[in-house]
Amino acid sequence: MAALIAMGAMAIATSVETIGDLSAVTKSGAGREVTKKEMSGGVIADGVSTAFASLFSALPNTTFGQNVGLVAFTGVMSRHVVSIGAAFLVFLGLFPKLATLIALMPSSVIGGAAVVMFGMMLGAGIKLIAENPLDRHDMLVIAVSIGVGQGFAAVPDSMALMPENIKVLLETGIVPAAILAVVMNLTRPKPDEGMPLDIDVPLPDSAPEERRDRR
Repeated sequence: MAALIAMGAMAIATSVETIGDLSAVTKSGAGREVTKKEMSGGVIADGVSTAFASLFSALPNTTFGQNVGLVAFTGVMSRHVVSIGAAFLVFLGLFPKLATLIALMPSSVIGGAAVVMFGMMLGAGIKLIAENPLDRHDMLVIAVSIGVGQGFAAVPDSMALMPENIKVLLETGIVPAAILAVVMNLTRPKPDEGMPLDIDVPLPDSAPEERRDRR
């Protein structure tokens, strides 16, 4: 039962991750919102591939955020390009000597590519969040979910006294961040009760005029 609960919670968290990745890919690659058809198709494909992987005692599948950075960097989001890349990976798996050549790539090259991909992924996420006006509750949801998620990932010793099943769910930070974001968003006050963050900073030229008006 504990294993079923753990896998169910992980499935919910990975679904949230899939939805976020789909939204970020369409926004950074096509400059538009993801459609309902694309959203449902991506989540269903994720679930079907995970069910198929379980037949071979493989781990659950999930989308990779690195792809968001790659799409944002290149602007290419064609499924045909992805299919060619998948065929190339299968080909490398069938010929280990060719895969060894990729493994011999210097870590500095891989690190440079990782910096660009993760940076672009972060930029796509910020762009997606900042599209709509944020009130104080939105800022609180962002701060708490990201802070708690990153806190568990950065300090794994904080879960030393927790049961092993719970520790597995919390150690990556994705599950607690997703649960907190969903719960806090569902319990948010009504729209007319929020306080928009409408900050109007006066220009330097208008500051002396305002001071004279006050006098």
